[in-house]
Amino acid sequence: MNALLKVTGDQFASSFGYAVLVTDINNDGMDDLLVGSPLHMKRGVNGHLHEIGRVSLYLQLSPLHLATPQILLGPEVFGRFGSSFAALGDVDQDGYNDVAVGMPFGGQNHEGVVLVYNGQSDGLKPKPSQTLNAHPSLAATSGFGFSLRGSTDIDANGYPDIIVGAFGADKAFIYMACPVLSIGAQLRISPTMINPENRTCSLPGSSMLLSCFTVEYCLVLKGKNLPETVGLQVEINLDHLRDRKSIRRAIFKADRSSRLLMNLTLAPGQLMHCRSLDAVLKEEGEFRDKLSPILIHLNFSLGDSVPSNVSKMVLQPVLNHSVPRTLDTQNIFTPSCVYRTENTSKLVACDLGNPMKPGVNVTVGLKFTFPGLSHGNTSMSFSAQIHSSNPDHGESRLLQLYPSVLVLAQLELRGKSSPSKLTLDDKEWPSTPELQWLEDIGPELDLVIELHNGGPSWVDSALLHVEVPVRQGHQHFLYPMAMKTNGPLKCSSNFSFNHHQLTARLTTLLPADDHPKSSVPVYYREKVQQHDIPDVLNCSWSPCLHINCQVGLLSKQESVVVTLHSRLWASSFLEEKRSLLTLHTVAHFQVTKMPPARLLEGVSAGRVLVETAVTTHFVQDVPNWVLFLAVLVGLLLLALLIYSLWKVGFFKRNKHYKEELEVETQEASLKLKENGTED
Repeated sequence: MNALLKVTGDQFASSFGYAVLVTDINNDGMDDLLVGSPLHMKRGVNGHLHEIGRVSLYLQLSPLHLATPQILLGPEVFGRFGSSFAALGDVDQDGYNDVAVGMPFGGQNHEGVVLVYNGQSDGLKPKPSQTLNAHPSLAATSGFGFSLRGSTDIDANGYPDIIVGAFGADKAFIYMACPVLSIGAQLRISPTMINPENRTCSLPGSSMLLSCFTVEYCLVLKGKNLPETVGLQVEINLDHLRDRKSIRRAIFKADRSSRLLMNLTLAPGQLMHCRSLDAVLKEEGEFRDKLSPILIHLNFSLGDSVPSNVSKMVLQPVLNHSVPRTLDTQNIFTPSCVYRTENTSKLVACDLGNPMKPGVNVTVGLKFTFPGLSHGNTSMSFSAQIHSSNPDHGESRLLQLYPSVLVLAQLELRGKSSPSKLTLDDKEWPSTPELQWLEDIGPELDLVIELHNGGPSWVDSALLHVEVPVRQGHQHFLYPMAMKTNGPLKCSSNFSFNHHQLTARLTTLLPADDHPKSSVPVYYREKVQQHDIPDVLNCSWSPCLHINCQVGLLSKQESVVVTLHSRLWASSFLEEKRSLLTLHTVAHFQVTKMPPARLLEGVSAGRVLVETAVTTHFVQDVPNWVLFLAVLVGLLLLALLIYSLWKVGFFKRNKHYKEELEVETQEASLKLKENGTED
């Protein structure tokens, strides 16, 4: 036989390996190794070595690869801790296996002790969850815990039991595992801050208004194979940290007591059981401490009584030792503050309590708005000071704060083309239109530019510039009709709007033939020499329409809008014979004046690009020679078809049919004569 793995102790004569156990402790699917060293010695505070025993836990990280051992030392001298092991299974139902360790010579009279350790994700918990002491009938050196056996459910209640052997007494003891009850508890207080000045409640039988709050607790019971009902005792204490000599500052409305004790009977596995309790703050004259928080303490335990219909032999549940049985939460006082005006200053005076105990820290938060802040303010002044009734040092030093006013205006430049895509058909728009109406030029196009101030600061003034590609060289692509503005704007342009002075066709007022054409001048768009036009039309090729605007005071959440109403020169786009051309309109702004304070970066300038896609559609005319050739081919095919039918005798069928009809008529007449039926 060959050894696959060798584990060696680190102390001579420690009996390393006296007891060995293999079980999966951390529930990772791989077995772990426990090794006992019952004679392991440790040097004490006096410098002498003492025999205490030791347990080494080796977690298996991968096959035959063990981690650095976790060490558990024996709690008693000469107890022989680690003399025996037992894999118990999951006793507390937390998903991890538990282990029993024997210490056969431990205890007050060295009769023996067994320690139970619970498993967890990284090994064994360092402290035992339970200690099994020897039966009182056992004498010294009985060896209780010399041998152990677990992982067997003797009473079939779903929990593993343990057998403990005492070799010196020739006895074995069976310990039955009780059902484990886990209680989830929640404790909430509403509101979390108590304002003594906010009085909306009163005690029964009293008209005095007091400050009130609500204490809500919730319990849920979980566990395996629990009884149908479980008795619980719940205790809630208000102002728990106050000593017995001090007056508790809060009481329950129901019984005017700061302590509430309740006996509950709950069913495990059901929904969470919750209950709300009303409490009030006593009158301020009854206490002086307004600073320290009011602590609310909840404690729960199992009831002592066993239901009458349950056998005394049935094991009653026990509380899960790993779940806390108490909660603490606190309700904080809100300092009582008064606001008033003194001369030109605004004063806020807050009562911090009487007395203010040593070592107490109080945090008072004040939130301000500044509706009167003018453009010239660059900073603000705050002063704070504590006044007390102490004869010595009754005032603190004056605290002065001078926060600077920062300017942050979230300016956003937006652009829109309406519509963003247009389609031109050469059949709808002639190449040399007769310009009598605006509709003769081309479809409408609106370009909208908006400058929005998201705040929180305002903008005194700014410049807004818009560049629109109207033409390339001598070829016009856009016909500006009008410009409209909204907001504090003053705009000018280098281009005249509707320079042909055209009007819209009044189709709803006059018939098409009755338009007063004589009153409107007739314009013809002059054909110009063809130039190389790029696929993207912008202002980098030739001069275009420039709109310059002076933006006035722009407050928070306000906008200014520039709208350019125009029409596309449809003929110009169609002359290019391209399927797609794109107009690029560019707008940018520059802040020229803001409140006299430090301007944050990234808010003083911006730019936006607006694209308009123009698609052209052409319907090609069919040449005359193509029509002539098609007619000629059709005639030839018709002649060929007639000749083919003549060759197969198609046109001789009427003659044959006539001769056959005459013969059949004569035969019918002879038969009638023979029968004597002819008239």
